[in-house]
Amino acid sequence: MDSFFRALGFSSAKDETERRSDIPEDNGYCLSGYVIPVEIILHILYHVPASDLIKSGVVVCKYWHHLLSQHHFWFVKLEVDGTKLSDSAKNKLLNLSDEKQMINLLQRIASGKLPFNRNLIRNPSGQDEFNHWKVRPGGNGVKIECPPVGSEEIPAEAGLLTQHCFVTSYNTSTRSQVIELQKRGFHPWIIDVLKPEIHITEWVSARFDCNSLSNFVVKLEGAKSGEEVSMEWSSLEGDVVLTKWYKMEKIVTEYPEGLKRIIFISSGCDHQFWAGHYGAKTAGSSVKLVL
Repeated sequence: MDSFFRALGFSSAKDETERRSDIPEDNGYCLSGYVIPVEIILHILYHVPASDLIKSGVVVCKYWHHLLSQHHFWFVKLEVDGTKLSDSAKNKLLNLSDEKQMINLLQRIASGKLPFNRNLIRNPSGQDEFNHWKVRPGGNGVKIECPPVGSEEIPAEAGLLTQHCFVTSYNTSTRSQVIELQKRGFHPWIIDVLKPEIHITEWVSARFDCNSLSNFVVKLEGAKSGEEVSMEWSSLEGDVVLTKWYKMEKIVTEYPEGLKRIIFISSGCDHQFWAGHYGAKTAGSSVKLVL
């Protein structure tokens, strides 16, 4: 057993404590009387759920508490978990004057309490009927289809789990959803410090037999001011092919300070004023705060 531990790079806890007075034998890097190399401890901790590390890992011993109190650990932990931070976001975090504040933010991102890089729109394609949406119907109102009728399937590029979509009618119908950022964990000061990009997307299509129009408006409400961004799509545009799906996308980098609320509004209708549901089809409504 002694040769097994030494072959793995473990050293005797007794030898180590005789050499270093700051290492107590009962600390959290000893196993059966041998000191575990820090590289092995870190490799194990990187694969432990962040919530467990924050709740229990930090109280195992002073040594683990020290390891889990280093910002470098949490940057690597996020990479291991597949959460990508841009160089800009990393620099903003590293430039924080309060180290504890930086660690707290990293831990909250790692544990999912700050859902950056995730869609904040609920029920984005109507797979849960009209839950979370406020609908103002026009014509024959808004309908949900699965799969889309009269157009191609929603492409895999959209990353959607189902083929549900919203369909509008001959007068403009609108659906809207309010995102209260503080309820999602985003206090205004966090947004002000990290300045994430706001990525807004929606997929849209028209039937093979009827031209249609679609647009979205996104209202960004800050502590003292507001701002709007919008985008419009029409199947009458020169290069648009009926039945195909297109991605409408906006990336917002400048927005009011103290951002507290985002309102997403999607509208659509058909161009030919036909009774029924021949208007624009939309799916995958998305608003993400991207680091």
